[in-house]
Amino acid sequence: MSRTHQHVETFRHSPTPSPQPSGQVIEPLARGDHPNRKPCQPAVASMTVLPPTPHEMSTNTNGPQSPAAVHSAEGAKNPWATSSLQNLNICTYNVRTLLGEEKLEEMLNQLEGFNWDVMGLSETRIRGEQYKVLKSGHILFTKGHENKSTHGVGFLIHKSLAGNVINTNGISERIIQISLEVSKRYILVLTQVYAPTTSYTDEEVDYFYEQVAQCLSN
Repeated sequence: MSRTHQHVETFRHSPTPSPQPSGQVIEPLARGDHPNRKPCQPAVASMTVLPPTPHEMSTNTNGPQSPAAVHSAEGAKNPWATSSLQNLNICTYNVRTLLGEEKLEEMLNQLEGFNWDVMGLSETRIRGEQYKVLKSGHILFTKGHENKSTHGVGFLIHKSLAGNVINTNGISERIIQISLEVSKRYILVLTQVYAPTTSYTDEEVDYFYEQVAQCLSN
């Protein structure tokens, strides 16, 4: 049986976001940098990782039902019944920089009060492509310029999901992807981006969005 891939795209968020209800889409910021702003607090959204059943699509207008409710309605045919991961807390965080161990420790300390599973990171400023397991057991995957400490994107994956990471793809210093096995039937593909600002040329901005569209269509 072929697997189903579900794409989720995450964006940089405002400095004081509030938690979003389950299933609600988080809107990206309009383009524009804030060079003097301190690192924003993580934006957290709880999401259901499996697609709706036909029953949900025809009867439910307020987002996915709970797994128990769907299982009751659909029985063993429902993919919810065999899923290994039913809900994930996926967050975004403009860290402003992760250069130096002290910055990484600072970020991890700030996350102690959050319930998170995957953290999309922007403006990490870490050069090259790196994949490492931290002392905490969490996984840090980043992609940046090869020869300068600007831009940079990444993912912080909770240690409880370390065994679910099946693929990583560092596309550019502005676009990065990971694939998570959420069940025997489903793979969740997450894309983290860091969009160019209005100070860049139209050609550079258009090229960025072409790259995003291409990676989401694969």
